This record gives sequence, C-alpha cells and structure tokens, in this order.
Amino acid sequence: MGRGNEMAGTEKVDMHGQGFGSLGKYRLEKKLGEGGFGAVYKAFDPDLQVYRAIKVPTVQGEKAQEQLKEARIQVQINHPNIVQVHSVDQLDGKWAIVMEYVEGGSLRDRVGPQKPLPIDDALRYTIGIASGLKEAHDKNILHHDIKPENILFDSKGVPKVADFGIARIVQESGQDMSRVMGTVSYMAPEQLEGMADLRSDIWSLGVMLYEMLSGKDCFAGKSQPEVVKKIAMGSPVSLHKVNPAVPREVDAVVMRMIEKDPSERYQNMDEVIRDIEAYREGVWVRKRKPLRVIVPMMVALVFIVAGGVYGVHAGIFDGFDLLFHTQEQPDMPVTDIPPDVLALGYAEQIKAADNVTDEGKYYLAHEILSNVIDKAQDPAIRSQALFSRGFLLSQNINFPDFALRDYETLIRENPGSALAANAHYYAGWVYYEKKNNLKKAVLHLTTVINEYPDSPMNATAQFLAQDAAVRLAKEGEDVGLVAKSVLGGFLPNNITSLIVSLISFITFISMPLAWILTQYHRPQIDAEGGVATTHLFKAIMKTPGLKFLMIVIILSQIVSFLITNFESKEDYTDMIQALKNSGVVVQVEIK
Repeated sequence: MGRGNEMAGTEKVDMHGQGFGSLGKYRLEKKLGEGGFGAVYKAFDPDLQVYRAIKVPTVQGEKAQEQLKEARIQVQINHPNIVQVHSVDQLDGKWAIVMEYVEGGSLRDRVGPQKPLPIDDALRYTIGIASGLKEAHDKNILHHDIKPENILFDSKGVPKVADFGIARIVQESGQDMSRVMGTVSYMAPEQLEGMADLRSDIWSLGVMLYEMLSGKDCFAGKSQPEVVKKIAMGSPVSLHKVNPAVPREVDAVVMRMIEKDPSERYQNMDEVIRDIEAYREGVWVRKRKPLRVIVPMMVALVFIVAGGVYGVHAGIFDGFDLLFHTQEQPDMPVTDIPPDVLALGYAEQIKAADNVTDEGKYYLAHEILSNVIDKAQDPAIRSQALFSRGFLLSQNINFPDFALRDYETLIRENPGSALAANAHYYAGWVYYEKKNNLKKAVLHLTTVINEYPDSPMNATAQFLAQDAAVRLAKEGEDVGLVAKSVLGGFLPNNITSLIVSLISFITFISMPLAWILTQYHRPQIDAEGGVATTHLFKAIMKTPGLKFLMIVIILSQIVSFLITNFESKEDYTDMIQALKNSGVVVQVEIK
C-alpha cells in the first residue's frame, strides 16, 4: 500500500529535462531510484568534494512542505546506522533533500528467494539496524516502513536505515496512526489496523530477519488480501525447519520479534540487541571452548616443566632421588662384562671392579658393580657394591646425583655399618663440592662426627663442616633459599612452597590467556555495524574473576614466602645446632 495522491493539482517537476546536468551547485550524475515521493539522484558536491544523494519531490509548490516532513523528522536522528540528512534546500527554485550518499546497494540486493544470508551477517545487520531504530525510537519516531529496500549499505558494509518518508512522531499515548501505511508484507497486525506503535518496527525487523535467514517470505501469498490474512491469523513456519542451519536460539528470537500480540513481543530495540548479542557471544565462546581447556593445560605443562627444572637446580628434589631413580641408570656406554668375571663370586666381582677402576676402565667397573647390586642377596656384599659404585660415580665418572642415590640407599639399608659412615661423608662431600647445598652437606658431615666418632673420615668431616660454617655465617638465614635471586624469599626452597607457587602462577597466567584467546577477537558490533577489537589490556581486565584471582595469587605468594622463610630459618637453626653438637667452632648465633 502506498500514499494517496493528495498532492494532485500542485506543480510537478520533470527532472528528465535536466539531462543530469546540475541542480544548484550539485552536478547530477545518475538517477538512483524513483517512487511516489519523487526521484533520487547521485550528485557531486564541488565545495566539499564528496558525493551526496539528492531527493527531489515530484510535487513542488506550497504543499511540498508537507512532503518534506520526512527530512525534518530524519534530521533529528544522528546515528551511524541512519542515512543522514544534511539539509533541505531550494535548488534552482525546486525543493530538494540533500542526504548522505550510500553506495553499497540495498539489503534487497543481498537477499532474495532461496538466497539466505550467512547467520552471522544477518545477525550483524540486524544489530546495526536495531541500533539505528533505537535512536529513532528514543525520540518517539516510528519508521513504519522497515523493509529490505529501505536498508542501504555503505562501502564498508555498514547497514543504514533510509526513507523515513512515512515516519510519524508517536505521541505519549503510544498510538497516533489513523491510516494504514507501509509495505504489507512487513506490516505488523496492529499496523494493518492503523494502530501502530514503536513495537511495530520490531515486528517489521523480525520479518526481515526471517527473510534474511531463510531466503523465503515470512508471510507469502498470491495476493495482498491473502498476505494480510496470514499476518492477522496465520503463523510462519519455524525458521529452524525452513533452514536447519539456523540455531533454535536464533529461531526463538525471531519468533518473539513477530509475536502477534505486541505485549508478547520484545518491548524495545534494546531487548532485541541484548538477546542477539548474547547469542553471538555464546556461540563464539562455545566454538572456542576447547581453548579454555587446552590453554590452561598447556600453561600448566610449561610451568610444571619449568618448576621441575628449577626444583632440580635448586635441590628441592634431592630428597626424592630414591623415588624417582630407583631403577634408572646413568646414561653411559654399554660395556659387556667378561665371562670370566661373571664366573666369580660376588665379593670377587667387587674386587675385579676395583682392579679395572685402577686401570681406568670406569664403565666396565660400573657394569660389574651394578650386576652385583642387582643379584647379590648378602646385605654386606650389596652394601660394599653400593658404596663402591657411589664412589666410582662421584669421583671418577662424575654422576653426582646417581652417586647420592647409592650412598643414601646404603645408609637406609645398613645404617650401623662402617660403610654407612663413609657413605655419609662422601654424600656430604658431594653436596658440599658438587651440589653447593650447604644444608645437606652439614647434616651428613655432622652425622659422621656425632654418630661415627671412630670413622677415619672424622677429621676431614670436621674440616669440611668448619668451612661450611664460615659460609653459613655469611649467608645467615638465607642458607635455606637454595636458589638466590632478587626475589629472595619468594623463591621456593621446599616442595610445599614450590607447589603453592606453581598452582598460583598457572592459574594466574592460564585464565586470562584462555579468556583472551576466546574473547579478544570476538566480533563486537559497534554503532556503525562494524567489528571492533578490544584492546589487549582491557581484554585481560575483563577476565571473569580476575580481581579476585589477583588477591588469591598475592595471598598464595605470601603463604609461599612465609613457608620458604620459615623453612630457611629452621634449616639454618638445625645446621648451626648440628655444628655445635659436633664440636665444630661456629661464630654464628642462632636467631
């Protein structure tokens, strides 16, 4: 349905006579369209060096002012998704509306029978159109003729609502239409009765979204009366059935937009935008949900490996050698044991190993001793082999960690033997000389002094313990901080503080990273219908629970710091006490 010809008898304008020459200062280049209102031309503004669209009403004269109400209504709306009216001028004696030129064609060019749009494009266009209409509705302006022909696109694909030719100012009563106006296929039931309000535009937008997603008319009919009947009494086929690619959530949004009862419909454009954006955001996150699992796992793996490397370097895992290396052997060349050696008894095999060690055949000696350790049943023979292999590993082949494993195994299995005293001494020497772990060096050396006073290693143990005491006096309570850096006590020195630090840092890094990867590039529709990208820092700060997480990480690090420093002080006190008990002169006070 169009407007009646109430302008009959007034002066009419024939722009064809212009030959697309000029109108005022504007150079007319081509006709963009023509309707009951008049014709629209693409024109060039020589002053601003830009193109404009100029609408020239067919009817001129006194009643032209009535038809220029469109411009006066539209000029009140300044929004990127509304075609902007720049001025209403008399050009060469003819009234004309000078508007923004939009060169990207109309929505009708992009959608048609069996030609649905991609879902994200359709929703993006709808959000842009709804944003423009919201601005109009905020000023109580009802467009009244939302249809694909009135949705134009600029060169960037931003949708813009055009043609407010039959728009009306809706009074506070909410209804002020006395005539049926608009395009039937997109008219709301109440609009057909001449009782439209702002919710009627929501209906029209919903019908248009249905068409964008399905490629079919929402209310199709062979004649206008049939279309009117379907709008008033019929129900459209579910979008999901017409196009199974349309999710049910989107189907539900469209169906609510075209509820026949306005009170059951969305009540304003804000609600429409909210639900569509919520769906789009949810889809984006769901599509990338694996990242929210994979990213923390990868971050955790990196931190666990880094924590393990640090723990080994710092000596945190030294006490776990027996757990981790029970069956493991050092990586060295494989040497076959001669048959004549294998034919010997286990005690003789140990002597043979000592002999080949003197000859510099260290790897063969290691194989012989390992064979004895694996097969000998006599505890004394096994202890002798453990000590000999530990000595070989620490003094000749330089595998201190494996040497410590053998010494500590011997101490655990045969603590009362003379070999246990030697194992304590050489374990202390390895910690002192090769591992730079004064804590464990002192504990092993003072054990030799206190528990094995008859050991021939006693005097040397006292010398090493004395030297360690001098170094302890310089390091003070920080002796427990086995890895030194500017972080000081925040660096863990025990397994508990290491685990606390790892868990807190894994959480702190992985949560924002996962959020950024799933949200940072999520399309966000701005006012112009385009895609905006959130700044990295803002994206990080939008991480759910980040502020709470920062408090937790600070508290966890304080806990780790306290544990580390408590352990450091305890270790320091224990070592000083052990030195004093052993009779070693120590110029350090216990704090």
